[in-house]
Amino acid sequence: MAEKTPLPKLYPLDASGEYDDVEAELKRQFITIFEDVLRTQEREINLFGVPHLGSLSLIERHVIRDGLALLRSTDPSMRYLFKSWRARNPKRGMHFLRTYLQLIFPNNWVVSQLWQDKAKTYPLGLTPKSGVEVDLEKTHYLTSRVRVLIDTEADDAQGVLSTIPALRSIVPAKFVLEIFLLKQFATEFGLSNGLALGGFANFSGAAKPASDWATGFDLSGAGLLGALAVFEGEATPEPLLSLPTFPDDFSNAAWVKLRATISQNAIAAPDGSLTADKLVEDASATNTHLMYQPHAGSNEWSELSIFAKAGERTGFTIKSSNFVNSTWGAFFNLSNQIITPLQASPDYSGGTAAIKSVGNGWFKCSIRVLKGAFNNANHFEIDINGTGNSDIYSGNGTSGLYFWRAQAKYTPA
Repeated sequence: MAEKTPLPKLYPLDASGEYDDVEAELKRQFITIFEDVLRTQEREINLFGVPHLGSLSLIERHVIRDGLALLRSTDPSMRYLFKSWRARNPKRGMHFLRTYLQLIFPNNWVVSQLWQDKAKTYPLGLTPKSGVEVDLEKTHYLTSRVRVLIDTEADDAQGVLSTIPALRSIVPAKFVLEIFLLKQFATEFGLSNGLALGGFANFSGAAKPASDWATGFDLSGAGLLGALAVFEGEATPEPLLSLPTFPDDFSNAAWVKLRATISQNAIAAPDGSLTADKLVEDASATNTHLMYQPHAGSNEWSELSIFAKAGERTGFTIKSSNFVNSTWGAFFNLSNQIITPLQASPDYSGGTAAIKSVGNGWFKCSIRVLKGAFNNANHFEIDINGTGNSDIYSGNGTSGLYFWRAQAKYTPA
C-alpha cells in the first residue's frame, strides 16, 4: 500500500555558502520558520493532484468531494483505496468491490453474484451459487444482480448507509447491487428480508432471535448467520433499487410495443457490452411510437430512469401513465440535453426530471413523480419524439433511438 510521502528538506539552502555569522543565522531562522509555519500548507498545495501521498486531512477533503465513504479506515488502507478509486479503471469489476469491503469492513462481508432459475420468472428465482446443489448451468443462468451482505455493529448502521452511493459507483453500470445489513440495530434500522429485491426498512417492535426466522434466501457458508436478528411489528419497506421485468431486454413481451419494434443488441451499451437495444418507429401516420411496461400502484412515488443514445431521432419522453386520464413525464432532447416537462395532469403531481451524461453519447435520463389514487395503473412508458418535443408524428419505419437498462423505484407516499 502507498505510504505517506516523506517530507522534503531544504538541502540546497542549508548547504549554500554563508558570508558571515549573520547570514548563517538568517538562513537557520528562515529554515526553522518555513518548517514550523509554511511546511504544512506547502505540502497540501504540492500534493493536491496526488492526495493519496499527502496528509489524511487532504485525503478526507477529496473523499468528501468525490462522495466516497471511508469508514474505520487506517492510514495505509485509506491511501490505497483512494488511489484505486481515483484510477477509475473502466474494466473494474468485482475485485475492487471486494477490496473496498475488506478495507472498510474487514472479514465482515459476503459478496455473491446471483443466478436465476430458468424455470421461474426473472427476478423471482434469484439465488447465490452456494444455494444451488445441482448442475448450475443447466438450471440457472448468471445475472447482473450482486448481493452484498454486511455484518456491522448497531451503532455503525448510519455509517454503513453512507457507503451505499460509493458501493454502487465502484462497480460497472451493468451490475445491480442488493445491499443487506446483518445485525440488530438499536434505532430505526432493521433488515428487510423475504423480498426478492431487498432493501432497508423502518421497523417497530422487539427483535426476535435469528433461530426463529426462516430466511427467504440461502446464506449458507456466509459465516454470519448467528449475527442475524429479525424484527416483528409494522414495517415500511424502502427498496434501494427495483427493476422492471427484463430491464435490459426490450424485445421481451413484458415490454409492450405500440407502433414500434425492437432491434435487439444493436450497439454497445454504456458498460461496453453489446446489449443496448434500438426502439424503431413504424410507418404509422400522426400517432405515437412507444413501448411500456405495466405496473400496478397508486398513492406512490415513481422514480423511473433509462440510459438513452440518439439514433436517427434525438428526442424521447419518459412517462408515468395511468392509461386512462393522466400522464406525467418529460421530453429529453439528447442533442442539447434540454428537458421539457409535460403539463400537470389530475392524477400526477410533484414531478421532476434530470439528465446526466455517462460518456460515448449515452445519457441517463430520469423522472420522479407522485401518482394519485384515480386508479391502480402506473405504467412505465418510453415514447420516441418526432420533430421538436412532439411524440405524435408520422413515422418512417426505420428511425429510432437506442436504450439500455431501465430502472424503476416505487415508494409509498
